[in-house]
Amino acid sequence: MLASEVIDRARLVLQDPVTGLPVDGVRWKDAEMFQWITDGQRVIVLVRPDACVENAQIKLAAGTKQTIPEGGLRLLDVVRNIPTITSTNGRAIRLVDREVLDTADPNWHTQKPAVVIRSYVFDNRDPTVFYVSPPAIRPDPKMGESVVEVIYSKMPADVTASASLLSIPDIYIDPLLNYVLFRAYSKDAQFIQNAQLAAAYLQSFMTVLGIKGRRDISFAPDLHSKGALPNAAAIQMEGA
Repeated sequence: MLASEVIDRARLVLQDPVTGLPVDGVRWKDAEMFQWITDGQRVIVLVRPDACVENAQIKLAAGTKQTIPEGGLRLLDVVRNIPTITSTNGRAIRLVDREVLDTADPNWHTQKPAVVIRSYVFDNRDPTVFYVSPPAIRPDPKMGESVVEVIYSKMPADVTASASLLSIPDIYIDPLLNYVLFRAYSKDAQFIQNAQLAAAYLQSFMTVLGIKGRRDISFAPDLHSKGALPNAAAIQMEGA
């Protein structure tokens, strides 16, 4: 989906016809629309981390502590090992609770490094970091290196032109349009009618996305981390 598809729909509602060459609006310029679409995509991903995801193979750093690639916002899953020199299978990697590992072996961070990873630990309070067990091996010409497949939420690309491709799926065009209209009418919020329209479009945006408090906990790998428990309970109380 192109940015122009959102802009065309917004101008139709705003009754702001395009004029001249290059094509632009009268009250709401394209440059403003680009920024609002960029902001809208970021808010959507903040609420729905699954709206902009990347499935990638990453080489692990030596040791237990790992980070998702640059531009990543939140780890969603660590799927499997990717075969290297000494590993010919893609063994699955399981999510485990850190307290379980800490109790079973307080020294698990100092275990003998290995190529194949068996499990990982994630804490919702530090969404770009995860830990692996056993510790990942340092790259070695004979042994190879630890490589895993991860799924993570990433930052949407900035919209800078009408021909810019949006980073989120087409299914989100309605909430994205509502967000752009909210920002457009907020520009003239000194007029009562526009202020009411801005509030109405913001409410539509929130309703379509199903925002119920700190919703991103629904997509965290660890629903049982200390930081996640209060949020999970709140979501259950709200009937999410």
